[in-house]
Amino acid sequence: MRFLALFKKELREAVPWLILATLLLLAISWFMIHMKAYDQSRWHYNAISNGKVIDTYMIFRTDIMLESAVLMFFTSIGLGLSVGIRHFWVPDFTRTWQFLIHRSATRSLILSAKLTAAATVLLCLSIAWLLLAGYAHISERVIVPPESGIVGLGIFYAYLGFIVYLGTALCALTTARWYTTRMFGLFFVFIMFMIILSPTNFTFVFFLTVFFLAVLIIQIYETFLQKEF
Repeated sequence: MRFLALFKKELREAVPWLILATLLLLAISWFMIHMKAYDQSRWHYNAISNGKVIDTYMIFRTDIMLESAVLMFFTSIGLGLSVGIRHFWVPDFTRTWQFLIHRSATRSLILSAKLTAAATVLLCLSIAWLLLAGYAHISERVIVPPESGIVGLGIFYAYLGFIVYLGTALCALTTARWYTTRMFGLFFVFIMFMIILSPTNFTFVFFLTVFFLAVLIIQIYETFLQKEF
């Protein structure tokens, strides 16, 4: 029951950022999909009769959601950064940590509620991405519907947004100075991005991100449980 109450509190604080990110993603992506469809095709599926010969250049097109995937990448990073600041940096600046950690709930329960709320927010963003992909798939204005790979890539970007959230949280919790290792959490995430964005095998990339995720979570719990607020 305590966990549920804390979870609702943390989720309520993150919802405005989720709404803003979702609206930006859907509105801009909808515009880009329609502009690209109009520029590339200017014809409909149902306008092609069976056996009709079409030009080759009308088939080999870039994915209709390629630009939207790039937008999803930056939206996920921005959402993870914003929610991380709201959950960890704002209580630090306003000196309200004491009001939270001196409740009857344990520190591990408080931290778990924050991380669960952040994971839920990024999950909702990935659901919005799937709805967008579904719209692009059934739209009769596109020549070729979105590939499953580009759709899965958008979900992976939401997962990366959660890792950015963890890096932001670690930066807020550490007691190091600004001019030393205070920002190591985000620097750690930056190094991960440099590795995974280089051309490599996706399986290797996935397990590498799982490793980074585990390291960040362990470090966050260790720091939060021992930190003197």
